[in-house]
Order: sequence, then structure tokens, then C-alpha cells
Amino acid sequence: LKTSQGRRVSFEATPALASAVAATSRHGVRISSSSSSIGEVRTPRRRHSIDGAPKYHRRNSWEAAPSLLEQADAAAEDALDFNLLKTLVSKTLCSEPAHSENARKKLTVMVEESNLLEQSVASCTERIGLPDFTELGYALVPVTQDTSLDHRVQEKLELCVAAHRRTSIQRFCYCTEKHRVPKHTKVKDILSLVRRLLQLDHINVLRCFEVAEDQEHLYFLYEFMACRTLSSAVDRQEQSTWTLPQVANISRECCAAIVAGAVSVGLQHLDLSPDHVLLPIDDTIGHPRAGTSFAKVFGVGLFGVVHEDFTDRVTRSPEVRQAYLQAVGQKRDSVVTNLQSHDKARLDSWSLGTIMYTILEGRLPYKHTADRMLKSENRPLISCGDTEVHAVIDGLLSISPSDRMECAQALRSQWFRKYWRTPTEFVESTFSKMMAFCGESL
Repeated sequence: LKTSQGRRVSFEATPALASAVAATSRHGVRISSSSSSIGEVRTPRRRHSIDGAPKYHRRNSWEAAPSLLEQADAAAEDALDFNLLKTLVSKTLCSEPAHSENARKKLTVMVEESNLLEQSVASCTERIGLPDFTELGYALVPVTQDTSLDHRVQEKLELCVAAHRRTSIQRFCYCTEKHRVPKHTKVKDILSLVRRLLQLDHINVLRCFEVAEDQEHLYFLYEFMACRTLSSAVDRQEQSTWTLPQVANISRECCAAIVAGAVSVGLQHLDLSPDHVLLPIDDTIGHPRAGTSFAKVFGVGLFGVVHEDFTDRVTRSPEVRQAYLQAVGQKRDSVVTNLQSHDKARLDSWSLGTIMYTILEGRLPYKHTADRMLKSENRPLISCGDTEVHAVIDGLLSISPSDRMECAQALRSQWFRKYWRTPTEFVESTFSKMMAFCGESL
């Protein structure tokens, strides 16, 4: 039998075939004859619900729900709901006898694959199903004194450069050893992260094009750009020469990156710092007349899944800093896994507020411990007299998590709307030509 998705299911050509057709008919699957194959099983389109579990919607009224075997196949193929997979497989083996030896072998392989997906990446001795790094044609480029790259990109972000052997295309490569991945991270978590990273496409997010592996490493390949970090720009006091429109546009671009990750693919950053904000080597960065000079944020979705550290940083919210200090004392492996989605969003809001304050003032808003921050009622001083700037930064840096402004709300602020990038000369000339064309008589 051949499914409408192109999958083939083989059965023995005598009584077993009759039992297979009878079983599929009992579950309402329509069998149509075909000259190229014995039959074609037409199943409803598979969609996905919000929680990621396979969900079916019928095209027409005559199409019924899929059989247990097809549901288990869908769960294994999409690697989404593994508890559902095990339940369906157990049901099929126990209540409905397998129609042939091939079908039973297929179900056994599905169970083995689901067991692999439940394993921890750090302790897994097998490949986890990603493409091989060497087979993709990339090779890591030795570290050189490249003036187009900031040393913090390699030292702080651990980004190296990889080049394609045939096309010479360069990529940023974040390489990590599998045994360094947090113990709570399972294979299915990595595969889910990879699927979302490849879907995330935003102008202010450093885009991930491919993810590969070898026996001991994971490789995340990102777009390459000649850049410097925001930390380096602040150390050189470059921000002192930025105008208020430039400050507003760079801040808005950082905010847009965080919102895009959370809204489009459900990924939070959770570790945003001035080192993660990459600025192109261009003096017009953030300028309203700038053409393609945009700030980009690196690291969306990686923290808590690929890596996690317990360093006490001012860019982390005070409640999370306290949780990390307690985790170190209790020797826990992770803090992020215990956070709810709204707590993660508030963590990113605080980090975004520290970034905006750093862009505006050239320094971090706080330097003391988390306990002092929680007890302090003093707001960080802002030299800018614009009340809209105060409203955004004070809202993001609220000590109380419940009162803290969300990133999506900050993105709609009047401060950003007032200094929105105006079109470049090329875009203006294009619009003028369009208006002239539309004004002509037919």
C-alpha cells in the first residue's frame, strides 16, 4: 500500500493483505485501486496543535480519522509527542495484532527511535540524527588576526569561522562538545531547537542556516558578518557620538529581535548581554539614513538547551540571580528548566532594559548584588530628558517582575515610533517612479 504522503507499507500477498485492508477499512481509511500499486491509502492532512502534538483535519466529509499505525507513524516522523507515540505503539501491538512481520518490525524501530530521542545528549554515545559536518562541505578556518572581527566574538561568544570547501561561503560557527550540553537536555530538545532555529528568519537576528554534528561535537552555522560587539563599542566610547535617533534605532532593533524569537518560533534568549549584540563595521549604524546597517542579536534559544552557566551577571534580573545563587548552593543542574514561560519573558525584558541603558549611557545600570538590587528603590539615573525614554527603560528595569514591561509592549512605544528609520534614497527614488507611473494616463 502507498500512502498519499508517499510512504509505502508492504504486506504479504495472501490472507495478510486481506486482513490489512479489513483493518484499515475498520478505521475508515479509504482504499483506492491504482495501476502502479495495489492500493493507495488516502489519509487526512496532518497539522500540529499549539502543544506540538500531531493533529488531523479532514479535507472532506468522507475522510475519517487515521488508524493507530498511521498516528504512530506521524508521531515518530515529526518527533513531537513521544508519550503519544509510546501509547499508540503499545495500543497497536496489544489490542490490534500486526498484519505482517514487516509492520511489527516497523513498530519496533519506532520504539527504538523514541527511546533514543528521550536520552540525554551529554550521555548519548550515538549520532542524534543531524547532518554530518564534514559531509556538508564545511571546514573550520584557523584563527587569524582578522581586523574585521572583534576579539570578543571569539572569546566571549565562542564563535569561529567556517568556510565551504567548494563555494568558499563563510559562516559563523558555534561549536560545542556534546558532553558540555546540560544533563537535562534530551535529544528531542536539540531536534526541536534546531527545527525552530532554522525557521527563525528576522533581519535583527543572526540567522542560523544549518546545524550539524560529528561523534563528539554540535555545529551551529550562522550567517557571517564583519562586526563588533556592543561591549567593544562601549569600551571605545563610540556610543558618545551616537545621536538620539541612532540610540533609538539600535535599541528598537534589539527589542525586535527578542520579540521575533518569542512570537514566531517560541524561543527566548535568556542570556542577553552587550556581547550578544553585534554591530556591523559601519559608522552609520542606527542612523535614520543608513541602508543595510542593522544590529543583530546572537544566541536566541541556545541558553538552557545547548549551554547554561551560573555566572552572576547584572544583565540578569535580580530574582533570577537569586535563583542561580540558590542553585549553586543546592548543586542543581539547571534553573531555566524550572521557569515558566512568563518568567522567561520577564528575564528577557530586564536584559533588554540593561542593553538600552548601556546604549544610552555607556555603562550598566547596576553594579551591586541581587539582594541590594531587590532592596533598593532607587532607579538608575538617565541623562536624557525625554520622558518617553524614561518610560521605556524604567518599565523594563522594574524590580518587581509583575510590574515589568514586556518586550512587545516596549516595541510599540512612542520613543521608537518617533525615530523610526526613514526610507533610503534608493527606496525614495523607487516610490517616486511608482507615483509618476500611477499618475500617467492610460
